[in-house]
Amino acid sequence: MCSVGLDMIAVPGDIPASTISGIIADEAAIGMVNQKTTAVRVIPVLELPVCFATGSANDFASCGVALLDRLGVVGTLCFGTESGDLCQLSQLALVLGQEPAEYVDELQKRLRQGMSFPKARSLALLHYFSPDPSSPSPFGPDWGEMLSSPQQYSGCGIFKGFEKKGQPHCPPGNPALWPGLP
Repeated sequence: MCSVGLDMIAVPGDIPASTISGIIADEAAIGMVNQKTTAVRVIPVLELPVCFATGSANDFASCGVALLDRLGVVGTLCFGTESGDLCQLSQLALVLGQEPAEYVDELQKRLRQGMSFPKARSLALLHYFSPDPSSPSPFGPDWGEMLSSPQQYSGCGIFKGFEKKGQPHCPPGNPALWPGLP
C-alpha cells in the first residue's frame, strides 16, 4: 500500500465483485480519515488448471486459448515463434491434432527403439512430411530444427485451440497477430 492507495495488486481472476468492492470501500475510508485522494488498481490473474499449467507446452497453450476464448473479451491473440513461419507451424499442428496413422506408426516405432518422446516425435514428423530421406523436406532445411523446439509445440497448441473453434489454419497479414478470438 502506498500513500495514495493500492497500486497494481494481483488478485485471483475469479475474485467476486463484492470482494473488490470491499477493497475499494476500505481504501476510500482510509482516504477519508487521512483527508487524501486514494485509488485502487487491481489486476485479475487468470489461472490455468494445474494439469494444463504443468503439462506439455502444447496442452498449456491450447488451454490458454480456450480460457481466453471463453472470456469473450479478447479480440486478437499475439504470440511468438522461433521459426516465424506460422503456415508451417499450422501444418505441423494439423498433423499433431489429427494424428494420421502414418505418423503414429512411425512415432511408436521410434519409441520402441528407446528414443525420448521429443526426439521420437521430431523424427516421426520428419518422416511423415518427407518419407524419402534422399529428397529434401518440403519445408526447407530448417524443418528439423523447428521440430526440436518446445516453443514451437506451444505454438502448435495455440493453432490447435483455434482449429477447435473452426478458425483458419494460416493467419492472413501480420504473422505476429492472429485475429481469431471474438
